[in-house]
Amino acid sequence: MKIAIIGSGYVGSCFPKDTEVLYHFASTRGYDFKLLKGVISANKRQRELMIGKIKHLLGDLKDKTIGVLGLAFKQNTDDIRKSPSIDITQLLLKEGA
Repeated sequence: MKIAIIGSGYVGSCFPKDTEVLYHFASTRGYDFKLLKGVISANKRQRELMIGKIKHLLGDLKDKTIGVLGLAFKQNTDDIRKSPSIDITQLLLKEGA
């Protein structure tokens, strides 16, 4: 059995939304906020990178059983809005896991 703990980027119901709003606000004012655009892009890319790391550890994911923990973004909550675990699970299923 192989176990890996891999981060999925920043999460939650507010922070991703707030960074998108800040970027949009800057853009509508004519400011090209390259740093924030890069942060948002890198955070979204974390999901694909996580799948790549899992494939590196396990090889072909077809018919593998993989547990995904941390669906909610913080303990003692059932809030799964914008949860990367949902995207990651969908990507794993696409790979045949």
